[in-house]
Amino acid sequence: MIKKSIIVFCFSAVSLLAEKEVGLSLSAGTVLKSSPYKNGKNKLFVLPYIDGKYENFYIRGLEAGYRLYTDENKEFKLFTKGDLGGYKESDADILSGMDERKNGISGGIGAAYKTPYGKLGISVSRDVSGAGDGYFGELEYSKNFNIGSGVFVGYVGIDYMDSKSSNYYYGIKVSEAAKERAAYEPNGAFNGYIGGKYIHFFDKNIFLFSNIKLTRFDDSIAKSDIVDKKYNALAAIAVGYKF
Repeated sequence: MIKKSIIVFCFSAVSLLAEKEVGLSLSAGTVLKSSPYKNGKNKLFVLPYIDGKYENFYIRGLEAGYRLYTDENKEFKLFTKGDLGGYKESDADILSGMDERKNGISGGIGAAYKTPYGKLGISVSRDVSGAGDGYFGELEYSKNFNIGSGVFVGYVGIDYMDSKSSNYYYGIKVSEAAKERAAYEPNGAFNGYIGGKYIHFFDKNIFLFSNIKLTRFDDSIAKSDIVDKKYNALAAIAVGYKF
């Protein structure tokens, strides 16, 4: 889902640091996210981040889970993930008079497969908090490149929101319809994205991380009167310490 788990999207490359059975890294940084809503306010977050692992259990920002199986090339996991996709009517003029959309929590299953040509990841999850009650899916391909004292990760993917989820975050109820926004119910949506992450190691403990991501909304979402444009951007930078 486009809006969900901002921390996870921005800082997930920090997990490159924790490949041991037990590992911990802490970081803090800023995230700038453009608003998908018409005349919406871009949001600047100052966020802490924890990436920890103990045997098959892990925590990565707003995501925590259990690895059912893992080896050098494959991984299967169960996870739960926080969702920061909600909004208040004060977030944009076009949202004035609309009901608040709450942040949520989803749970699901994921898998990843590494090849000499990159990594392919897939996940399926469902909202378990009552915020939309919908299903999500994600398919992503990524490739690591060693550059000097750091690693660049290029990635491209598609995330899916079913009609319940897209309607919850981008739909307009009949009771919310106004002169500037008609009632609208989006269908299920496939949203493509592309981005790059770079992590620079100053020494074996201290690192700098950055991420830029561009998402293209499905036409079903872009047609909503509350959505500003088809594209949404996100950028992040953080400094961390690996124990």
